[in-house]
Amino acid sequence: MPIPEALIARILAGVSVDAAEIEAVPEPFRSIARRIVGANGNGPHEFDKALNELLPEAERAPFKQAVFAVDPYAETCIAGLSEAAAVYAAQFKKLADALAPRPRLPNIVEGLLQPRSLSIWYGSPGSLKSNLLLDLCFSVAMGRPWLPDLPGSGLRRGFAVKPSPALWIDSDNGVEVLTERLAAFARGYQAPDDTPIYWLTFPNPPIAAAKGLPGLTDYALSVKAGVIVIDNLLRVAGVRDENSSEIDAAMLSLRKLAR
Repeated sequence: MPIPEALIARILAGVSVDAAEIEAVPEPFRSIARRIVGANGNGPHEFDKALNELLPEAERAPFKQAVFAVDPYAETCIAGLSEAAAVYAAQFKKLADALAPRPRLPNIVEGLLQPRSLSIWYGSPGSLKSNLLLDLCFSVAMGRPWLPDLPGSGLRRGFAVKPSPALWIDSDNGVEVLTERLAAFARGYQAPDDTPIYWLTFPNPPIAAAKGLPGLTDYALSVKAGVIVIDNLLRVAGVRDENSSEIDAAMLSLRKLAR
């Protein structure tokens, strides 16, 4: 019988496990493992939720510590491979994994923004980039089509959206400007004050994507954000020049955040 801590550590690390291995562990660990596998990339968040719902409070922290103490690759070493090679071998998948049925995730904005995607929006100064994206955030947060025609001017109903909370991280405009804009959009949309739009200006400590984004990632998972807007790239990248090779580390962190 697989050890529950080792099995869940492997799932969280992205190591392939057989359905039979999951079924072989006792409850409630079987249900915890099933929920992580079905979490569509949000495994750590679903793991914490499952622990809170399925384990007694006194058992949660010790079990979580035991999971994170496990080497997720220890049980997947392949005979004849070095230890270093076995780590990568455990992460390779088979063609059958690509052919297996997978749930199709709806686009955040139909035809424009896919889930877990990273986009860079650009334009000349004064081209209203921030306002365009604020409008997008309100549409998504309220579940309304984005950019419909004005009444009486056409037939297009706008881009369909998947209703989702939105995060706005501002390192460009400041609290006075952003507050005024948010309030104006809220009045225009007649948005109630509990509309799931979360925002902050000039985070402290400052965000430096080149050094990783664990805190922002955890918060985005906690509110189940569907859209995250960061304004702007250079000021959160944590690099001296966005055209230099240093930007690669920042972009990797942003890609992980999107994933």
